Amino acid sequence: MSNTRLDPPRQVWETARYEDDPFDLGGIDITQLKIVSKDFLPRPESLVLKISKPAQRKVTIVLDDFTIQAFKGKAQELGSSYQAMMRQLLYEYARTFETEREKELVC
Repeated sequence: MSNTRLDPPRQVWETARYEDDPFDLGGIDITQLKIVSKDFLPRPESLVLKISKPAQRKVTIVLDDFTIQAFKGKAQELGSSYQAMMRQLLYEYARTFETEREKELVC
């Protein structure tokens, strides 16, 4: 078996170097920045709720051990499935995009 790493290639933003001033935004138009609330993501307890399931499809995803253990620990504490909690989190996150797109269409 080869010793080749299975990590995906790095994105440009993952390999960017820090500048002298990490708060210097360069040429970014600050009027276009969006403030994200600390309540942006749902609390783990809200991921346990049973809702009607939309159509599902299996995918393969590679996650770090810390993330998996964090979800497994919280799921065990709440008496739920860590995979169901992850699915619900991703669903809620994706819904925010749809909600924002709908708001843009109305304006």
